[in-house]
Amino acid sequence: MTPEQLKTLFDANAWLIMFAVGVVVKYVPWLAKIDNDLIPWINAAGYILAGKFVPPAHAGALDAVPDAVGTLVAGFANASWARLIYEGFGRTLLEKWLKLKKPVVK
Repeated sequence: MTPEQLKTLFDANAWLIMFAVGVVVKYVPWLAKIDNDLIPWINAAGYILAGKFVPPAHAGALDAVPDAVGTLVAGFANASWARLIYEGFGRTLLEKWLKLKKPVVK
């Protein structure tokens, strides 16, 4: 897989990757000390860092916007989508149907 293909795959699935990161942070016991309010910030920072270290895959709609601003906007937008999907659907699925609970920090 070339760096361009990896970047395209990441961009297309960023919200899903961020959703998975949030679920892992929330429900894996050894990550229980991380505050839930930090999850979207961690996701946005991860997206921004990945955008800076992975070469661009293709021209897109944000070409008119400077790279830094485009990366920031995309990072926060994807982190917001991931949080909304978790709060709207994921929490019910994981906590009510699958009976997962956030580990208690001691």
